[in-house]
Amino acid sequence: MCLWLPRWPLQRFLQAWQGRRAAPFILYEESSRSGQIVAQASAQLLKYGVAPGMSLTDARALLGRNHFEAAPLEPAKDLWALRKLAIACQQFSPIVSVEESDAPDSLLFDITGCIHLFGDEHNFCRQVLEFLEQQGYRGRIAIADTLGLAWGMAHCQTSSRRRYRITTGLELRGLPVEALRLPESILERLREFDLSYVEQVLRLARNTLRPRFGSELPQRLDQLTGQITELLIPETLPEPVCIREKFDEGTTDRRRIEFYVEQMLEQLLELLKPKQHGLLRLNLTCRQCGGRTQEIIVGMIRPLSEAGELRRLIGLKMEHIHFDLEVESLELLAAETAPLRYRQSTLFVEDNWLEERERDSLINRLSIRLGEKKVLRASLVEDVQPERSVRYAPALNVSHDWSRSPICRELPLRPATLFPEPVQVRVNSVVPAGPPLRFWWDQQEFLTEIVWGPERIETGWWRDDAIRRDYYRVETTSRQRFWIFRRRDQRDWYLHGCFD
Repeated sequence: MCLWLPRWPLQRFLQAWQGRRAAPFILYEESSRSGQIVAQASAQLLKYGVAPGMSLTDARALLGRNHFEAAPLEPAKDLWALRKLAIACQQFSPIVSVEESDAPDSLLFDITGCIHLFGDEHNFCRQVLEFLEQQGYRGRIAIADTLGLAWGMAHCQTSSRRRYRITTGLELRGLPVEALRLPESILERLREFDLSYVEQVLRLARNTLRPRFGSELPQRLDQLTGQITELLIPETLPEPVCIREKFDEGTTDRRRIEFYVEQMLEQLLELLKPKQHGLLRLNLTCRQCGGRTQEIIVGMIRPLSEAGELRRLIGLKMEHIHFDLEVESLELLAAETAPLRYRQSTLFVEDNWLEERERDSLINRLSIRLGEKKVLRASLVEDVQPERSVRYAPALNVSHDWSRSPICRELPLRPATLFPEPVQVRVNSVVPAGPPLRFWWDQQEFLTEIVWGPERIETGWWRDDAIRRDYYRVETTSRQRFWIFRRRDQRDWYLHGCFD
């Protein structure tokens, strides 16, 4: 069986944005020749003519005032999310694998001996699709005698209304050559020979295919027809790295417990050394008499492999634990790890590197003292509305790196801080729609000397609180700078921020 996830990178990215505002998206990739190129776009934007391969600049010009979000394509995160989905789908089959390709977007199942557990093939497909929808994804399924045929049918012959298809035997009628999992260069050569369907290629003599199209085409044909068996390597979860220590006699001595924790931590770091991984999340479980357990969870903003820093973080957590009952055993688990970041050694220590380490250490300690949800990280979001151009997320939440995606355009000049709510001010101007000459705020009068603008900002039709504003940067005679806007529909003025 093949489970195809159309436009998987976009699905993965939108699922990460679930619960936030809904806006059309464009995923772009960097090209050495053309700069930023559209890789995938939401269905709303496709209606306006945005297509993959188009430059991001052309897409912006085509969309005009229609607002959209843009973010870079992240193949590594797409593959990691697909592997996690494959492991989750092993509830339907013990052998689920990610397809081997440069940009995988399908899962391959070996469903031999599994169908009877779900009734029949139709019920099996419906349950897989229901599970997929619960995860926030959409997909199409095809079941066939070979993996090659299942892949081709899922990608090329499943109608939009029917989301799964089941066939027996080699049903090749109307199957296009795109179903053979061939690179685009070979597909173009087949089209040059007016070979559009698999049936046409199979009629050709096999000894004539290799000289003209290479060895990959005969191999794909044999995989499609079942003459070559494809082996599936199921995705597996990495074995957890865990250290356990059991006391001969229970103890409530804090210093003895801390000593054993330090010894276990050194053993844990030694096991992570061959993988060149550091700790991102560490779980310490203390099992006490009577079946009671106390758990300590320590999170880090960056992978750590330094025993001294980790001991200090664990010590901060253990300060709040009271060992009123005897501890019988300890368990130290590397709940989450990540590759260590290495820096090229230099003659002199760089100040920015030291500042980065001190900042990360401070965030780790504050997150332990105050709680992970109390220490937040601000990240810029590409949104024309200033109030929505910043998002806050827990600083230790490393699983949502999409919020760190760079803004794909140069940001206009903005004040470092904005007022919680725009403050209405009285403004005098030469003409109603002209720049401000003077304004009154906080019982003071300000005369403008230099004015930049207007910068027109409008939000899309899909927002209930659509805005239409003309922003001005003004410098007063007292050398103060303010950010003022006029609502075009109401013609009233507001002060939104001050430049430091």
